[in-house]
Amino acid sequence: MSPLETNLEFLRLSLPKTEKVEMEGFKILIDSGLKLIYDHSTSKPNNPLESDCAILFQMSLLKGLSLMELVGGINYANSSDSKIKLINIIDPFSVSTIVRGQFEAYCMFYNFLHQHTDQSQRDLLYNLWVIAGLNERQEFSYAAKSQLSKDKLIAERQRITLLIMEVKNSTIYKSNGGKSAKKIDNAIKNKKYRYYFENGELMDGYWGVLFKNSGVNNQSDLFKEIYPYLCSDTHPSQVSVFQFRDIFKKEEFRSRAMFGVIISKFIISFFIRDFCEYYPGAKTIFNGLPKLNQLLINVHNTTLRGNSYSIN
Repeated sequence: MSPLETNLEFLRLSLPKTEKVEMEGFKILIDSGLKLIYDHSTSKPNNPLESDCAILFQMSLLKGLSLMELVGGINYANSSDSKIKLINIIDPFSVSTIVRGQFEAYCMFYNFLHQHTDQSQRDLLYNLWVIAGLNERQEFSYAAKSQLSKDKLIAERQRITLLIMEVKNSTIYKSNGGKSAKKIDNAIKNKKYRYYFENGELMDGYWGVLFKNSGVNNQSDLFKEIYPYLCSDTHPSQVSVFQFRDIFKKEEFRSRAMFGVIISKFIISFFIRDFCEYYPGAKTIFNGLPKLNQLLINVHNTTLRGNSYSIN
């Protein structure tokens, strides 16, 4: 593709006028992210945190692939009654559920790797995350029937104990006149893990705050109150019920689903940029992508995060 053709294609895909063009651009982002993951997979992570964050990225890309299938439309025919059928239906509420998962994964990814450069802070936040997850699993101990499952629960219980000891022996836990210790103890007790540090103080990290910390312009119409919006579609609230009741009558389900795709494409672009910034060698892989891919990913980041977030 010549430079002129690349620029024309970039304009077409960056300002999509149809759903088809929107999905063309979306696939380019998925292709780029999977290429990064695939080519970078031979690089050994320095620690479990880096390994888990790379998996958060992979999980979000797979959600993107699921999204592509979902917005392609569902056709259904009832085997008992031929009058009952659906033709090219999209469930925008399922779209929101997928995008919410991507949103949360990105918040954790950025909070671990970019919001904090102090390794002791990263370690503490990571340990709280692991402890919370393992403690949740302990609540399913009643379902462990095989000896293998029982042994795994015992091993995880031991790991929880060791991690709590590590947390309580940390400088952060012992600092701030006991203030940090109280908050950390509460986090362990209640299986909480969404925190960040601000001027050395451990702060509650609500999803909206963690997302804003990534440099995204939260005041833009696109991302203002986006997390509550995604939750309102995900939870069985009365609002979601009457929206579901009306949305198919007016054929608004398509535009609502595509709005979810737009949110997803930006989250994936943010993931790609931040992956390249943190993981050694990833930026070299990015620079080897087609120029069109690079332009699309960069424009999503610079438009919503500022020029300093360009990858190259």
